[in-house]
Amino acid sequence: MVKDTAVPLYFALLIACGTLILSGTSLSTPQVVSATTSQKTQLTNELSEATALTQTVVKLFEERKFDEALPLAKRALEIRERLLPGNDPLIELSLLYLGDLYLSKMNYRESRANYERALKMRGMRLGSEDVALAAVLDRLAVVYYKDGAKREAEKAYLDALSLREKKIGPESLEVAHTLQSLGELYRARSDGKRGLEVYKRALAIYGQVNGVGSQEFEKARIGFTCLAFETDQTKRLKELEDLRSQFPIPVTSILTVDTPLNTRNLRMPKPEYPPQARAQYIHGIVIVRVLINEEGNVIRASDLCGGPPFLKESSEIAALQAKFAPVQRDGQAVKVSGVLAYKFMRR
Repeated sequence: MVKDTAVPLYFALLIACGTLILSGTSLSTPQVVSATTSQKTQLTNELSEATALTQTVVKLFEERKFDEALPLAKRALEIRERLLPGNDPLIELSLLYLGDLYLSKMNYRESRANYERALKMRGMRLGSEDVALAAVLDRLAVVYYKDGAKREAEKAYLDALSLREKKIGPESLEVAHTLQSLGELYRARSDGKRGLEVYKRALAIYGQVNGVGSQEFEKARIGFTCLAFETDQTKRLKELEDLRSQFPIPVTSILTVDTPLNTRNLRMPKPEYPPQARAQYIHGIVIVRVLINEEGNVIRASDLCGGPPFLKESSEIAALQAKFAPVQRDGQAVKVSGVLAYKFMRR
């Protein structure tokens, strides 16, 4: 997910890229006919050093010791660039490691340079239509967005989406994952028109492949819900219920409702407008996910969409005081999961 507050670094993706790059690639040293035995030995030793350095980089990255990992990754790249052909996939792999390290350190300029170089190398080696380019495009999309290049971020995701649709299939999970990321990008840009449609495509795939009870479906459902509220398109929340009804719904003791519960309450106290929020002119909308028990009482309330500070805490307190008529399913009272919306206007 792309956000202003944090950049999720999917290290598993990096490992997958490395596996893909190295598949079918010999790690033995290149043959140098004119080299002496001692020269060949030195060449082998240095390339082995680069491999060992890379393994250490992986370990340090997993431990989030980015400052320690960075010089080792640079050294591995330097060795490989000096000893291997310019289009060797191991150089490409080192560039990806460096790109991820710079991204983790929020050095977007350097991260972008390494990713773009790796993308160019991969395209020359595998061809511009190879689906392996999509993994690098995913990385670039994050960097572009964090660096303020929002159009470039969108294009990178769209290019990755196109590659995956052509090579893997338009209904594949890989396509759904890309759609989810693109939806998050559109949400960050408050682009409800594009974002809601992208989320719907992802939801349809997740529902078909993994089911509506899957974590992937729930994540996309939250994105759709939040974007609908944030762009004042709450009427489209009915589309979520229609979409979920197309797939088998897991039988649980909790009834999930996608449309807002605001109009279904018996009692809904207004949240306090905290003095800290007033003093800082903080305003906006807060979406609270609530769990209502069989008696109609709210027993759990939590901010769903990352609402403004102070306002979300006040909204959660108010939501816990709301009261609803009990809901029955097949003659039995059931718990209900849904959302309440609170809008704070700056005064």
